[in-house]
Amino acid sequence: SILLATDDWFQKLFFPDITSTPTMTWATERINRCEDLIWNVAMQIVHSSTSVVLDIGLATRDARLTYLERCQSKDLQYSFHYVTAPIELRKKRVAERNKQVNTKGGYVVSDGMFQYTDGLFEVPDAEELTALNAVIVRNEGEV
Repeated sequence: SILLATDDWFQKLFFPDITSTPTMTWATERINRCEDLIWNVAMQIVHSSTSVVLDIGLATRDARLTYLERCQSKDLQYSFHYVTAPIELRKKRVAERNKQVNTKGGYVVSDGMFQYTDGLFEVPDAEELTALNAVIVRNEGEV
């Protein structure tokens, strides 16, 4: 399978042009563009009989249901994974990721970015998880 990740696309397409600290509105608009492009590429890959893994946020119920409808309208086999972890563990992992930016690539996620995106996340309820046929991954482990 082929992995298509929003963070990779966002960094390559937009980071070289940033001259000052971007607003979350600016970033969200560009993330949405990346995800639309990723979907288009994913459909091309799927039609060539190769599986695709989308590593995209889907932070809101509407976003998740949009992708569910996209998959269903194309009669695709799909699997949604809902990964949970306590906030302390998520913060620790982001801090560790930030330390590795210079050697592994990526970008630093500030505390403000973390708080903003964490605040956007809508926890799916049982009805939504059933509709998505979601695999639930409870992650309590270390970094």
